[in-house]
Amino acid sequence: MPKVSVIVPCYNVEHYIERSMNALVNQTLHDIEIICIDDKSTDDTLSKLQGFAAKDSRIKLFVQKENQGVAVARNIGLKNATGEYIGFVDPDDYVDLDFYQKLYECAVQTGADVVQGDVWMTNSNNGTTCRHWIRSALSKGMVNFSSAFWSAIYKSELIKDNNISFPPEIRTSQDSVFLTQIVLSAKDLELVDGTYYHYFFQRPDSLDSAFLSHDKAVSKYNAFVTNFDLILKANLPKAEFAEHVWHHVVRHIMYEIRKTYECEADHKQMFDLLCRIRNGYGIKRYIDRRLSKKIRKHIKTNDFQKFKAYLVVRRRRFYLFGIVPVVRIDRFDTMVCVNLFDLFNLIVIQDNKVKLFGCILLLKIKG
Repeated sequence: MPKVSVIVPCYNVEHYIERSMNALVNQTLHDIEIICIDDKSTDDTLSKLQGFAAKDSRIKLFVQKENQGVAVARNIGLKNATGEYIGFVDPDDYVDLDFYQKLYECAVQTGADVVQGDVWMTNSNNGTTCRHWIRSALSKGMVNFSSAFWSAIYKSELIKDNNISFPPEIRTSQDSVFLTQIVLSAKDLELVDGTYYHYFFQRPDSLDSAFLSHDKAVSKYNAFVTNFDLILKANLPKAEFAEHVWHHVVRHIMYEIRKTYECEADHKQMFDLLCRIRNGYGIKRYIDRRLSKKIRKHIKTNDFQKFKAYLVVRRRRFYLFGIVPVVRIDRFDTMVCVNLFDLFNLIVIQDNKVKLFGCILLLKIKG
């Protein structure tokens, strides 16, 4: 039995797959199996995978006859995994050479259901890097583990005994559903410092995007509803219920709702879900403590248009002596507002029309 099974779903990643696979075949933990699923790629991905498989018997290659999505690919990996622990690598990312050795050694020492390493994030557009922000939250417990599922290994028994999988009907954000199932089933999480999963975000042809098409928006909405239903069915104590809802539903919604939507109806549907959860399940105080005053106000009154306007505003202040805010400029999609001391409108420009409120105010003061 391999110590770790690593599942790699692949689709049209010919420019990245060699970097990812080289990191896996050269792991210091040699006793692993690498399960690659080609989801009917139309580029050179499959031939590169076949080249790796021909040289390394630890690689199991599955070739899909038609494209069925990443959830189906990962489920094929889960079905065929034989390792004590299971990990995941997206083919446009890679891991440090000692990543699985350090995670597995920690798993053996502690017997933990889930062991997570560090994450190093790189913006594919500009090359900027940073450590993953979720690490500080994870130190507070398993319930906080709501993202970066690929940066951990999971006990095989945990997944198989609880029938945990990726929902194939949800093509975007199904990983959040996987993690919600994991967190509701697992007893403990251990963290390992000093070895990294290297995550590349905002790649032009990846699923990570600041724009949500109708299909993506519907898929994400369905994922969050599924997460909420899973938490409801778990019959948790109220405090624990509130924590799970925040980390595995509301926080995801707050992240996605700030994006640009193809269809406003999809945007409003996401907002309505947020309002319904906040207002209808006895956890208002818990959620409100984590929201800004303005956002809380719009959710409380279920005012989508004001909420949307608040999200799109781009604000800049000019200070006197670096302390007193004299002028504030708010830019919306079609409007620019210039305010004095954060109190009085001086100028409002909308649709090429200029309103000089400040001039009237000054005339009144002089008169």
